[in-house]
Amino acid sequence: MKPVDSILWRNYNQATVDTLTGTSKGQYDIRLGAKNNFDAFFDREPHTNPTLHGGYDIDVQIEAYSDPVNPAENIASQKITVRYMGAGSARKDWYIRSQRPHTAYPLWIDPLRFSGSEERDSYVLLIKTTDGKYYGRNLLSSELPGMPAFLRNAITASPEVGMYVFSARISGDAEKIYRQLLAHNNLLMYGPPGTGKTTLMQEVVEIFENGGVSKLCFDETSKAPSFGSMESAAHSKTSWVTFHQSYSYDEFIIGMMTDHSSSDKLLDIRPVQGKFLELSEYAREEGHRALLVIDELNRANVSRVFGELITVVEPGKRLDANGNKTANTVAVQLPYIKPGEPLLFTMDGKSYEVENPFYMPYPVYIIASMNSIDKSIFPLDSALRRRFRFYNLYPDADVLSAHFGISGKTYSAARGAPLSVYTCEDILLLVRDFLKYVNSKIVIFLGADYTLGQSYVWNMTEASDVHESIKMFRADLFEQILPQLEELFRNRTEQLEYILGCSAGKDGPYFVIEPSEEEIDLGAVPMMLSRENDASFSDDALLHWMEETVEK
Repeated sequence: MKPVDSILWRNYNQATVDTLTGTSKGQYDIRLGAKNNFDAFFDREPHTNPTLHGGYDIDVQIEAYSDPVNPAENIASQKITVRYMGAGSARKDWYIRSQRPHTAYPLWIDPLRFSGSEERDSYVLLIKTTDGKYYGRNLLSSELPGMPAFLRNAITASPEVGMYVFSARISGDAEKIYRQLLAHNNLLMYGPPGTGKTTLMQEVVEIFENGGVSKLCFDETSKAPSFGSMESAAHSKTSWVTFHQSYSYDEFIIGMMTDHSSSDKLLDIRPVQGKFLELSEYAREEGHRALLVIDELNRANVSRVFGELITVVEPGKRLDANGNKTANTVAVQLPYIKPGEPLLFTMDGKSYEVENPFYMPYPVYIIASMNSIDKSIFPLDSALRRRFRFYNLYPDADVLSAHFGISGKTYSAARGAPLSVYTCEDILLLVRDFLKYVNSKIVIFLGADYTLGQSYVWNMTEASDVHESIKMFRADLFEQILPQLEELFRNRTEQLEYILGCSAGKDGPYFVIEPSEEEIDLGAVPMMLSRENDASFSDDALLHWMEETVEK
């Protein structure tokens, strides 16, 4: 069984049947129409054969089918081509090309499951699983009532042609992190700013609350479409906190607060549960689990915030998965509460009680982020480090290439030409290579922890033409990248000057004022003045400076 990402269907209307049976001499393709944006279904596949109207082809490899009983029924993997006519075309259609009897995918014309006549309640299916693989099947009208309700309802709502997404649309990294989190309970995402830590944590939260990557699974060994629900039996609760220097144990674990509801006391002070205790008690119930997301972990004094619960954060010191004590389970005594006296509280309209001593339930998960350049704020001690699995996230040119849609491509534009002859793709390739170059030099001088993440230029895909593209990079450069480099290379002007190729007399993003020998003897260093508002540093000049820089 494989988790399903999405399903595309087209009913066996007369035109589709004529195509698959070869009845109509002029009908060669299965028409999907223009109603749906099927690009979302094929979002991992490259576009080929572009047209002047914005159209393109998408090649899809349908996985082989192996019959578990009769090997003679096996079907080899087969490539089909999906065509989009383009936004500038008259019809703006999508269709599956060349599906005549001798070229059609075999399971769509299986004589045991395809009558050869119009059946508007039976369907051609394309099934995409979360690992990016495609499977072809057909769904008969007699089988539709037995489909999971959410799939049946989706097809019924769009009975001719449609698409439905069942999974959380997440990256491969997020799925990997989610599985590591379930295996180890505590995960720390560590890396430079801008590498996507917060975005990945948001995706992990989506998976956690969804009960897994997908709500539907598919049996790839079955010729008839066989689906099952993957909805988790667990009830999931998530809480997000951002640590800062004022964040305290009282907010996180347990503290004291005044209670103004008491009528017989002038001042009543009582213990109040913190965020972590709330989640822990929720997860103690059968079939429940909880996820605590901590952004900027080391901006607070973590040892002080966790207090005595740092011991039971370790999975081996908790209750087991069934809520029972083991030989290694540790109990901790909570402050402000008498031994044996529970702390009562209400959450989401339901009553809970925290027992003292406290035992940590097993299904409490923690995912946290930490910027690698912030180690000096509150360094993590060895005891805390040992309780977390580290997931390192450093700038990745391949991730940026995939986001830009330029994977496997190299910069080949005519260097030094006017901006008007370049394309948006040329600019994206150059930006990727520039960031890669800058990071390679940062590693040499400062180390990998100080490199620049891909989010600094992530918005470049929003540009509609080459002029907007270079202006967007100019803004990213002067408003984000250069200020960060100036901070990193504070009192290291010569190194920054070398990296950016901004020695005196050269055209670059800075004016460089070199001190005289006498001034150098007195301790002077070169001065770099920004050219952000210098009209002579034009978009063409910026482009050519980037070309020279990445060639160094």
